[in-house]
Amino acid sequence: MQTKFDKSCVSRMLSALRREKNVTQATVAYKLNVSDKTYSRWETGEALPDMEALAALAEYFHVSPSVFFDENASDGVEQTVRRMYADLSLTEQVHKGFEIMFHTIRTLSENAFNDQSWNLSDLMPPENRVWAGHKAMTSTSFNDVYAMMYNGTDANIALSILPNQEKYAWLTDPGEREKLSAMFALLADRDMLAMLPHILSASCALNYTSGYIAERAGIDPARAEALLSEAARIGICRENKAWIGKAEINLYSTAAEHTLTGLLILCYLTVNREQIASFVTPNNGPGKITFGGDKQ
Repeated sequence: MQTKFDKSCVSRMLSALRREKNVTQATVAYKLNVSDKTYSRWETGEALPDMEALAALAEYFHVSPSVFFDENASDGVEQTVRRMYADLSLTEQVHKGFEIMFHTIRTLSENAFNDQSWNLSDLMPPENRVWAGHKAMTSTSFNDVYAMMYNGTDANIALSILPNQEKYAWLTDPGEREKLSAMFALLADRDMLAMLPHILSASCALNYTSGYIAERAGIDPARAEALLSEAARIGICRENKAWIGKAEINLYSTAAEHTLTGLLILCYLTVNREQIASFVTPNNGPGKITFGGDKQ
């Protein structure tokens, strides 16, 4: 193990980490508040960053500072994932992927709910994995398994489907069909679409009135009240009675409805299918991964 800086080690790690993050040297230099020339000299091995710059680089690339002393101390995300899937069959890789996803999301949820200092307004969308102004999609499908990631300046979408043992039994359930039908009908309403960005936004208050949302969406208050009541009936939000002075009003709160999120993704992809089709190449067979659009 290396116990001190080594120019070649720093150079190789910076280059590898930057390529994995898919950013330019200029972008990294800007983030660290150094000149393009200074960063370039670090990556070519002509110069070494000081300890303060090293800490900043480690924070920016989300790695331990030790990687700059020992290349084997911690691989990048891509290398770590590849190592986890090594020697697994395709079926085992699929199950491993969903197992990791399940525990990652559950851990994130637990941390978010248990951390009193966590502020939803601080939650920022993930960075795109493509150059500014470009779009790209990675997808794979075989049997009943489907996984897709879309990155662009307009949206970051990840969608994975792995049927359980009942597979599509939920679609045959009359109650679920009624709920899906009601959700599609509600999403087809232009006024409801105008309200959705506000009731699903992290900046929206935990409890809100129909008048508050109507004002921000620019629609009639009575119309907003009717739509929110229907949304509460099918589980998109919750409705509670409250008293302000001697007046009784309806207070609404947004519920995390995964079905709605899935429908919004499907609607987005459907509306933009021609745009997406212009840069997504056809799948070449079962289990094949397709890369579309600009080079990542």
